[in-house]
Amino acid sequence: MGKKKIALIGDALYKWDGGIDFLTNIAVVLNAASTENDLQLILFLPKDSVPTKIVKKILLGKNATDEEKKKKLIRNFREANVKFGIIHYPKLPRQPFLRDKGKRLDRIFQTMGIDVALPVMIESYPAIKTPWISYIPDLQEKYFPELFSEKELEARDAMYRRVLGDAQYVLTTSDSVKKDIEKYYPDAVCKVFATPFAPVAPEKYINSDGVSMDKYHLPSRYFVISNQFWAHKSHDTAFKAMEVLYEKGERDVHLFCTGVLQDYRTDDYIRNLRECLNSLHCKKNIHILGYIPKMEQIELIKGACALIQPSLFEGDCGGCSVYLARSLCVPSILSDIPVNLEGKEDKYLYYFRAGDAVSLAEKMQGSFTLPRNRSPQIVKASNEENMKKLGKFYLDMLQEVMADYSVKQ
Repeated sequence: MGKKKIALIGDALYKWDGGIDFLTNIAVVLNAASTENDLQLILFLPKDSVPTKIVKKILLGKNATDEEKKKKLIRNFREANVKFGIIHYPKLPRQPFLRDKGKRLDRIFQTMGIDVALPVMIESYPAIKTPWISYIPDLQEKYFPELFSEKELEARDAMYRRVLGDAQYVLTTSDSVKKDIEKYYPDAVCKVFATPFAPVAPEKYINSDGVSMDKYHLPSRYFVISNQFWAHKSHDTAFKAMEVLYEKGERDVHLFCTGVLQDYRTDDYIRNLRECLNSLHCKKNIHILGYIPKMEQIELIKGACALIQPSLFEGDCGGCSVYLARSLCVPSILSDIPVNLEGKEDKYLYYFRAGDAVSLAEKMQGSFTLPRNRSPQIVKASNEENMKKLGKFYLDMLQEVMADYSVKQ
């Protein structure tokens, strides 16, 4: 490919853990590929000037207090041993009358000689001369509109119409999202690249020995759910499956749940979960840990019989938690929704009928006899294979975009 400068756009992605992990994984893969292809990675993060902060406070009713999240993204890159430069660029608030179609950012791209920029989420840059690749995580609102307000539904639809009208290239993390774009936005003429299911983990996650888990008093047999407590995640299916196991005499099996106990869209889900939990005989075997440090989450998953993903909707196969577990060669038990079935050929993934607690309990019980050889050597071999697969995908995509990109005037 020759020497190329790749801009990794952290805007919007740094705002939640899944976005941080997604961008970090792209960086890890491209960093590994850089030894043979001479790639230079540069992380771009927006910064607010004092006037911009004032404008945001007036227009949006809030201050920009997310500096810690930006620092976490940078820390992730460093801990993953990614070689990268960093640019903090000035950014205007997301208001229609202030959008410059990317011209301000492109001036920096042109000055630095950036060859391609990705993944651009939420924003649209139809005027820039530098090739860029948009990113759409999912179209959840098309499947669960009841979880969004009318204002949110209108805003999301308008945003995706704008992005799909301006972007020539879009990156998704599954073939299911690609099909949804084609289904719900048939007029979009952009090319969509669907990332293959090939989980990889930074070296630090593989060799995470020394992290103390004493405070959790982990039993010998337990499962993990590592999701946000959002309505579509269907935690109650797993709670009820635990009750099925308990009634079968499996009294020493536990379930640990990590993630912030909050869904900004509805209070009913958390309240209903608490009511469900309190009604179960096995409630003392279900532990809500909340948000825990990343390395403790890694160790928790490593020691589990399996990770459980009962979700009724995801933007990629199993979501971030399954991606993480699979990268560590830990089995996952997933709901059989279409996007999850994209990994059905993977020997570490097992499926149950979505929403069916009895079906899930059967798979959980079956996992007790699965081999638990998760040595660093096996994990590294798996990661090397997936790294090559993802590396080829990203390099082929970047080459095609740089060769074919044209500026819309």
